[in-house]
Amino acid sequence: MLMAVEMLSWYRYLKDQNGIITIQLLVEITIKYVIASFLVIYSGYFVKEFLWFFDKLATNIGTDVQEVKFAYSALKKGNWAARNAINAMAFLFGGAAILSIKIIAFLRFIELYLLKAVSPLMIAFWMADSTRPIAVNFFKRTMAIAFQAIIIIILILIWQGLKTDTVMNISQDSFLGNLASGIAYLGKCITFIILLFGSQRTAKSLFQAN
Repeated sequence: MLMAVEMLSWYRYLKDQNGIITIQLLVEITIKYVIASFLVIYSGYFVKEFLWFFDKLATNIGTDVQEVKFAYSALKKGNWAARNAINAMAFLFGGAAILSIKIIAFLRFIELYLLKAVSPLMIAFWMADSTRPIAVNFFKRTMAIAFQAIIIIILILIWQGLKTDTVMNISQDSFLGNLASGIAYLGKCITFIILLFGSQRTAKSLFQAN
């Protein structure tokens, strides 16, 4: 149908210019739409392989996410009230960090599934100049969501590599001295959660996707 519309558009344009549709033009338009039809039919497969590539790349960067690696060693020294308050918040935010990874992964899966489902329509949009920006943004968005996996893995690697005892170095004689590791762990959890939920926005900004 799109081919017929374009042929009609060319016919009207050439008629106004006192020209005719040549065999060469007919062949070029036909080839273009044959390729487009092929891409539409196999678009789901292409998108699946594209996403597999980024997921495989993220896996090769390498990390084994286990809850034990997010473990928190409860404070045993320091002011009783402050120590217990920090311990309670640390366990709460530590659990929230683990839960956040699962939530982000689930939301990413849903969005990737929707992108794969509409990929044939987006490729069809590429054929018309008026709808091509929609298709371009679709490709950028797909790349951004796929690249988000790499950002998440990098964040987890930073989380696991950053030691709380090196983040804050406070004299043990001060009030905060015995609480420093717990406070640092809290800050680490909160920062991680904020960056994790902003990972998709970061990926979209890198690919200039809306």
